[in-house]
Amino acid sequence: QLLFVLVDGATKSNSRSLSYFGLRSSDLPAVGLYDTKADRKWLLPPGEVTTERVQQFCESFLSGELQ
Repeated sequence: QLLFVLVDGATKSNSRSLSYFGLRSSDLPAVGLYDTKADRKWLLPPGEVTTERVQQFCESFLSGELQ
């Protein structure tokens, strides 16, 4: 149901991926979700990127709680 992609923000050719989510290299690390069906995107709220936070973020997306 989810596909995870790691983007190296230090690589100049990845700047388009960062800008799509409104991010700069200085904002990393970050976690974003893109819904292809709804053409919507979300970012994990600022804070430490932990397994628990990413899992909760993904579960919120899958259950339809993210707005």
